[in-house]
Amino acid sequence: MPRSRMFEPARRASSAWQRVIEVEKIEDPQAEYDALKDVVRLPVNKLFDRHALQDQMNEASANSHRARLLFLEIKKRAEQYERAVRPELAALRRTALKRLTDWVRVQDASRRKTVTDEMVLDQLADSPDLVARYNEVMDNLGEMAQVMGAAESLAHTWRDRMWLLQKMADALPKMAREREEEPR
Repeated sequence: MPRSRMFEPARRASSAWQRVIEVEKIEDPQAEYDALKDVVRLPVNKLFDRHALQDQMNEASANSHRARLLFLEIKKRAEQYERAVRPELAALRRTALKRLTDWVRVQDASRRKTVTDEMVLDQLADSPDLVARYNEVMDNLGEMAQVMGAAESLAHTWRDRMWLLQKMADALPKMAREREEEPR
């Protein structure tokens, strides 16, 4: 079956399909990140309490989902910003290239000099009117990459916590038997 038609039956059941593919809108990613970054600790005396462990597993599952949605929202916003500034970056580079080719033409009209990408970047750095905006855009892109990395790490942390709690819950019956068999 071609990939484009693979989900056709699900698309027909539109309300169910919409629930599956709909991504929640996160209005304040910073607040969501702050809420998710603190991992709740399970007290030692509750490690053998199946109900407390189940509550922690449920919370970890919900937080894992929220953290993944946060990562996707941040990634979407970063891609939107990158698409928005791409024409501006291209215009800055074209301006620097034009200034550079004009300078090369004036300096040495007798022989052709190849303009390299490095020369264009140097021209950008030497032009005070261009370098400020170029640096601002590049700094923003770098910050967004860092924030996206932190959000992805947070999503992995909650997924790993959920997995660890599941392993603990799976081991509870065995641990309980071992505790009962211990000589007193």
